[in-house]
Parts: sequence; C-alpha cells; structure tokens
Amino acid sequence: MSHIPLIAVVDDDLAIREALENLIKSHGYDCRLFGSAEEFLQLASDVDCVVVDVEMPGMNGLEIQQAMNRRSPRPPTIS
Repeated sequence: MSHIPLIAVVDDDLAIREALENLIKSHGYDCRLFGSAEEFLQLASDVDCVVVDVEMPGMNGLEIQQAMNRRSPRPPTIS
C-alpha cells in the first residue's frame, strides 16, 4: 500500500483553509487544517508538507518556520 502524502494547512481564515483543502484533496493528497500556528505546533505530527499563511495573529508564518526548523524531521514549507 502506498503512502498518501499529508499536507497541513495553517491559516487563520477559515474560507482560505477550506479552499486549500478542496484543492489539495482534488489532487489526491490528504489534508489537515489548523487555525493557528500554535494549534499546528501542538497537534501536528508526521506531515509531509506545510502550507502556512505568513500574516496571522499570534505566531506568524515566519515564526512557525523557525519553530519547525528546530524540530526533526523538518517538512517542506510553503508560505
């Protein structure tokens, strides 16, 4: 059985999260949605790629990338 890549979407805008989820799933990938960087860092594990909004309240997209760089493994990030 092949592994279906899991892409995390981190964005404070629900409409954007849902639109990206539909796009990602339409291409055959699995997707998990997070409303904040803090939520993602607490709950996410084993993601293959992260799509993150740069401008969010609280921790922004650049800060989440810095936090992820201190973790292993470090999945590719699109911001």
